[in-house]
Amino acid sequence: MDGLAKIQRAVKTPIATGERLVGIHAFRELLKKRAAAFLQPDITHCGGLSEAATDRPDGEAYRVALAPHNPQGPVSTAASLEFGFATPSYIICESVHSDVPWRRTW
Repeated sequence: MDGLAKIQRAVKTPIATGERLVGIHAFRELLKKRAAAFLQPDITHCGGLSEAATDRPDGEAYRVALAPHNPQGPVSTAASLEFGFATPSYIICESVHSDVPWRRTW
């Protein structure tokens, strides 16, 4: 996190991260160090909707936008969208459409 914070301060490009963080304490450290401009919690990795919702108020306090990481299927997409829509700092949700041929079958 220290290295990421140093890079964020050195570049003009906003950094988005958090897709592999688990639990509220990891997100708090990221925010306290101002290591990212966008939080990307992955509902399937961070502990589910309840844990993601616990992280959300801190992101708002630090004026960090929310862009859920979502490389999974339609159920995860629905959960990520619901989470985003319930968050004032939500800006965009990742979704996958053409990574594997079977996605086109549903």
